[in-house]
Amino acid sequence: MHIKQKSTDRKINISHILPSLGYGGAEKLVSYIAKYLNKSKFSINIICIFEGGPVVSEIEKYGVKVYILDTNLKKFSNILSFIYNSFKLIIKLSLLLRKLKTDIIHTHLHGASELCGFISGKLVCVKVIISTCHNINGWFTKYYYLKKNLLKFVVNHSQMLIAVSRTVADAFKKQIKINPNKLIIIKNGIDLESKVSWEGAKRNIPELKIPADHKIMTTVASLTPQKGHIYMIRAIPFIIKYYPKIRYLIVGDGILKNTLINEAKRLKIDKYIIFAGIRKDIDRILQITDIFVMPSLWEGLPLALLEAMANSVPVVATSISSFESIVVHGFTGILVPPRDSLSLANAIVNLIEDQKKATKIAKKAMSIIKTNYDAKHMVHLLEKLYCELFFK
Repeated sequence: MHIKQKSTDRKINISHILPSLGYGGAEKLVSYIAKYLNKSKFSINIICIFEGGPVVSEIEKYGVKVYILDTNLKKFSNILSFIYNSFKLIIKLSLLLRKLKTDIIHTHLHGASELCGFISGKLVCVKVIISTCHNINGWFTKYYYLKKNLLKFVVNHSQMLIAVSRTVADAFKKQIKINPNKLIIIKNGIDLESKVSWEGAKRNIPELKIPADHKIMTTVASLTPQKGHIYMIRAIPFIIKYYPKIRYLIVGDGILKNTLINEAKRLKIDKYIIFAGIRKDIDRILQITDIFVMPSLWEGLPLALLEAMANSVPVVATSISSFESIVVHGFTGILVPPRDSLSLANAIVNLIEDQKKATKIAKKAMSIIKTNYDAKHMVHLLEKLYCELFFK
């Protein structure tokens, strides 16, 4: 894309809109934008349409204002209350966008934030509307045709759709006939500057109660069907036949927590699994991890995988297209078929047995991530895109 070198005598006002600021990949990316966006050229505000969350305080420490609309859109009892609350949200959002003198709207996570952001932006004549697609499948399940057509309309009447990976871009091209000039790939990045070294972290997180001589497998992800935890849990009985001194550390929370706990109990392996919940010290968790496991069924470009590789942790992941673009089998990680617990177990056992190989692929992975997936570079590309569209 050719970038026009123009300037303005004032900052470009950008409003990022998303549902909330809980612990998730999209929310973390927004915090990186808040941290690294050039404040001398851009003024940035974050708008949550439903609720705040733990990432709010992190964003505010970068001097960025967070607005929480606190709507009742998620609590409707019938279609009339849904329409009424949607109308209230659009009006409230429109007034806020006008107050902030927004030049660019940047929405995240397809759904209410994107649709309401688009409508509100058009109502108050915001010049540029951009949307980032962070994942695949989310819009293409329940109410497929309605969501597909709404999304198609919004995307084709906005200035740009950002895909976080080639996989996401290809999925959109297949599902929605989008003008190719309105689609750009800006790959996710992670904050390499914020890596914390936890002295003595190895085997020393007391509340987890993991014996020092145990191998630790870790998955950091929301507890949802997409993430495939169930297949890793079903791999545990195979692994403990060879290595009983293991623990599987599951970091995250979600709708499948009870299902996963019950499956572990059914297989009589619950003593091998630790449900650690949501944690802020992910770097510390990764430093005690021997093997990072990502058994997902589909993905966009998960930050957890990038963070594990950046921390030089050997990775076992499923051979889905978004992982294949990062993990080269046998070179920067190990890939196994999705929904295949036995293959997961074999890959993990092989890495435990061959520590030299595990160390080698972890170091290669770390080098690639630090070279190609820096959040600073991601934000720099966003800045160029903002200027291109604003001055067009």
